[in-house]
Amino acid sequence: MPTLETFRVYGDIHHHRIVILIDGGSSQNFIQTRVEKFLALSPSQNPSMQVMVGSSTTVACDTCPQVPC
Repeated sequence: MPTLETFRVYGDIHHHRIVILIDGGSSQNFIQTRVEKFLALSPSQNPSMQVMVGSSTTVACDTCPQVPC
């Protein structure tokens, strides 16, 4: 459920329109794996970290895509 600290904006990566969810209470930035693959972004390996998502479950995050500015 969106809170006062959460809002959506639109952006473009490789000429594809994307929706960006901004959460002012978050400490990290993430991109869905399917979006990373669709946009052919080049991930780089990082030490795995556990991330708690909005449903209070944790997911592993171990890659960081190189997103063009």
